[in-house]
Amino acid sequence: MENEFGDRLIHWENHCGGDVFQTAETVARENYYGVTGYPTVYIDGIMEFVGAALCPTQTVTYRNAINQRLTATDGVSPVVISSSMTIDAGVASISATFKLVDPVQLSDLRATLLLYEDDITWCCGYGGVDHWDRVTRKIYDQNIVLSNVGDEATVQANVPIGSWVPANLVGVAYLQSVTTKEMIQAQKIGFGAAPDYSSYYLQKVRSVPDANGVAIFEGQLWNLQATDQTFTLEPDATFGDWATDFLVCGDPNPHTTPTQIVLAPDQICNFQVRVHTNSAVEVRSGSFKITSNDSGRIQVNGLKVFNGSPSIYLVNDNSNTEHYLIFTQALDALGYLYERWDINYGHEGAAPSWGNVSGYDIMIWENGLRTSSLPDAVEQAVMMQFVDAGGSLFFTSQAFLNSLNNVPNTFTQQYLGIDSWTLDTAYLTLAGVPGDPIGDGLALPLSFQFPSLNRGDHVVPNTAVTGLIGDGTSNALVHNAQRSGKTVFMPACFNAVDVDDPDPNNQRVLLGRIVEWLTPEAPADAPEGSVVYATRIESVRPNPFNPRTEISFELSSAGASGAVRLDIFDLGGRRVAELYDGRMPAGRHSLTWTGTTEGGESAESGVYFVRLSTAEGVRSEKLVLMK
Repeated sequence: MENEFGDRLIHWENHCGGDVFQTAETVARENYYGVTGYPTVYIDGIMEFVGAALCPTQTVTYRNAINQRLTATDGVSPVVISSSMTIDAGVASISATFKLVDPVQLSDLRATLLLYEDDITWCCGYGGVDHWDRVTRKIYDQNIVLSNVGDEATVQANVPIGSWVPANLVGVAYLQSVTTKEMIQAQKIGFGAAPDYSSYYLQKVRSVPDANGVAIFEGQLWNLQATDQTFTLEPDATFGDWATDFLVCGDPNPHTTPTQIVLAPDQICNFQVRVHTNSAVEVRSGSFKITSNDSGRIQVNGLKVFNGSPSIYLVNDNSNTEHYLIFTQALDALGYLYERWDINYGHEGAAPSWGNVSGYDIMIWENGLRTSSLPDAVEQAVMMQFVDAGGSLFFTSQAFLNSLNNVPNTFTQQYLGIDSWTLDTAYLTLAGVPGDPIGDGLALPLSFQFPSLNRGDHVVPNTAVTGLIGDGTSNALVHNAQRSGKTVFMPACFNAVDVDDPDPNNQRVLLGRIVEWLTPEAPADAPEGSVVYATRIESVRPNPFNPRTEISFELSSAGASGAVRLDIFDLGGRRVAELYDGRMPAGRHSLTWTGTTEGGESAESGVYFVRLSTAEGVRSEKLVLMK
C-alpha cells in the first residue's frame, strides 16, 4: 500500500510445491499464513484471496481491497523506514531503520528484510513457464519494539549471493504485526524518500449528535528534518455548505485560507480543523491538506463528520445478511447515522482493523446465530483498543463464550464486565430490571425458527451493571462503564427479539436504549458539538529526553470529576516527582518534567514511568532520561 513517504508495498507469495525456488524461509512464511499449495494473495497482509483461475478478473477485486485499506489509513503509516543495500565481494549488506513518528500503540512487531531476484530462467514451471521475476532468495526476520514517538530500531543482514546476479537483486524492508499479520509499513530498500515531516490526527471521524455545532479534529505536525521547514496548511475538499476553519500552533485567530508556518528542526505544531455544521442530519466528508514547501510533499487527510447522530460503526460478523438487516432497519427507524462493515460479504472474510474503526463513537459487533468463526484474539484486541480510546461497544453473540473453553480472559473480565458464565441456558424471555437505563419496563419474549437455535448463556457480572434478566434468574445482558468507553454485552440472540411487538418490547426500542446509553456525553464545560475526550496519556515528547520532556494527556468528564494526579515513578515503584495534584477541567492538558526529583536533585539516567491517576483509574507510560 502507498504510504505518506511515497513508498509502495506490492505483496507476492511464494510457491508451495517444492520447486527449486523454495527455501526454509519461504516455507516458514507459508506456514505462518497457513497457505497449503493453492495460489493465495494477501492484501496488506490481512485480506485473503484464493485461486488463480480468476486472476484476469480478480484485478478489480484486488483494487477494491487496496482502496479499502487506503481509505482506512489515508494511505499513511505511523512508521517511517530509511534503508540501504550494497553488494561487495559476493555479499549483499542490507540495513533498514524503523522509526515511530505518530503517537499510536504498536505491539508484537516483526521487522523483515527480504531479498528477491528478477530475470531468472528455469524450465519448466507451471504451464511451461521459463522466465521468472520477483523470486524470493532470502528472508531475515527480527522482532523489534517501538513504544514511544521517536523510538528507532535498526535491522541488518549480510547475505552471501553466490550465483545470483547482483544487478537483478532487489531488497524490501517491511514491518508487520506478528499477531494480526497487518502490514504497518514497507519500502523497496534504497528507494524510500527521506522522512521530512509527520502529520497525525487524534481522530479522523467526529460527531455532532445534536447538530448545529462544531466538529473539532485535533492534529499535530512534526518537522523531522534537521533544518527549518516551511509548511502550507489549508482546507482541501470542503464539507458542502458547512464552513471550515482551522487554528494553528496556538494562534487563537481562525484561518480559512492557505496559511504558511515555519517549524524548526524537531518542532511540533498542534492544530485544529473545525467544521461548523447546521441542522442537516447526514454524514459529510472533507479533507485537509499540508504541503512542505521545501520537499514538495503533499499530505491530504480525509475527515468525516456525523451530524445529528453519534457516529456508529456496524460490523456484521454473521453469515446471514437477513440478520444483518435487522440492525440496519432498526437504526434507520431510529434516525441514527452509521457505516457498515460486512465481514463475509464484500470484505472476503476480513474483520475491520483498528484503522477502520478508530474515531467512531459506537461500534456494534453482531454475530447473530453464528456458532463458528467467532471473534478471535485479534478481533477482540480491536474491540478492546476501540474501548480504550473512548469508543463504546455493543457486542452481541450467543456462541462467543462457547469458544473460550470456560476460561475468562481480559476481554470478558475487564471489558465486558463478566466474571463467569453458564453456557446454553436457552431462556425464552428477557425481563428488565426496574430503574435500569436499558432494561426498565421491558418484557421481551424470544422466538426461534428451531428450538436447537436457542443457545443463550447466563453471565455473572463483576463490576458491570445487570441490564436484562432471562427467566428472572439468568443474566442475559450486562453493561459496563468501568473503562474509557462503555460496553454492552448480550450473550443471547438479538435477532430472536420480536420486530413487531408493541413498544417498548421490540428490537427497535431495545437497540435504541442501548445506543442511547452508549452515546458519549460532551464535557459540561465544552461547547456544543465539540470533541469528546477519553482519559489517557496521549504522548511523551521527546522520549528519550534530556533535559526536559512534555507529557500530554486528556481528561474525560468522568476523569475530571475528581482529583487528578500526575506523578513520576522509577522502576522500583518509588515516586520520584509529583507534577500535579488537584482538579482540572475535561480536555487536553500538558505538563513538563525537567528531570528533577521531589528533593530538587537531578534524576539519574534510566527508565521511569509517568502515572496519571483519576476517578476513572490509572494510566501510565514509559519515559527514558538519557544524559
